Amino acid sequence: MRRSAALTVCAGLVLTLAACSPSGSSSGAAAGCTPLAQAGTSSSTVTATGDVGSAPASVAFPTPLKPAGVEVSTLVEGDGAPVQPNQGITAAASIVDGKTGKDLADYARIAPNARTTGSPLFTPASLHESLPYLEDAMTCMPVGSRLAVTVPVSTVFPGQDLSSQGLDATDGLVLIVDITSSFPAKATGEPRPAQAGFPSVVTTDDGVPGITIPPSTPPTEYRDALLRAGDGAEVGDGDTVTLQYTGVVWGTSTSAEKQAVFGSSWTGGGPLQVPATATTAAPSTGAASSLVVTPGLAKALVGKHVGDQVIAVVPPAEGFGDQGSAKVPAGSTLVYVVDILGTSTTK
Repeated sequence: MRRSAALTVCAGLVLTLAACSPSGSSSGAAAGCTPLAQAGTSSSTVTATGDVGSAPASVAFPTPLKPAGVEVSTLVEGDGAPVQPNQGITAAASIVDGKTGKDLADYARIAPNARTTGSPLFTPASLHESLPYLEDAMTCMPVGSRLAVTVPVSTVFPGQDLSSQGLDATDGLVLIVDITSSFPAKATGEPRPAQAGFPSVVTTDDGVPGITIPPSTPPTEYRDALLRAGDGAEVGDGDTVTLQYTGVVWGTSTSAEKQAVFGSSWTGGGPLQVPATATTAAPSTGAASSLVVTPGLAKALVGKHVGDQVIAVVPPAEGFGDQGSAKVPAGSTLVYVVDILGTSTTK
């Protein structure tokens, strides 16, 4: 297949370039977790060599391969926890033409949120509309696994005529998918007593925070407190932090503006990875999960620990100041509730 055609296919799968002997087992799904896809006659014929986390050295299967639906077989079973639908993960894949056995796209990071959040993280559930076959393939599989996923072209590109690129609707695609890392879906630290003077926070069973702003005048000084105390690694200045967050405005009025949500990863694609230092980028007007690290938010992260849930009250001078943003009125005090899920040093 021509390289231009391969690039078109690659774009359709929303892959961005990234830097074991196969067992062929029918399923690596963990007990107690219900997988969304099963092994089949097509996926069970696929073998691949090479280490998980690196491009496969070779991929082999009988051609032409024409799967009837989404099938997934475990080539290497990881020793991590099973992937949950709303858990942030990283993964990579290579794509092979099921008809010819030729490569369509090189080994690459699966990064559906890269354009809106700049983050390689995604949740399987966030793929439900755009890449449902990958959601089906990865849910309940252990982290560290390498999977053989076979899927009809018509499932990946419904209603599209790709004959000019050498693909028919009944042809198959073979994806070698590596689940490379995962993070908790929410803060896992021990609950801490609420402190006076802060907005009240109630979380759902899934961890989504609801924030209620008191009727008092917004504070003029920065404050933060732990809602949950974790025992994980400490966040250092400049570290890359994996987190979930919701941010609301503590305005000066009693209108809806007073506690309007200006951003939330919980409704915008899942966990993010951001630097624990103030960013200089302009406030985002894009997806709700896009996050500018204000000086106050950076202060809330540094020195905290993985597993913490933090509430931070940020005065205008340490937020968006007199400029404001598309969703934050000028001169607003901000409230962040942040779940710290992971941290890694950049030094």
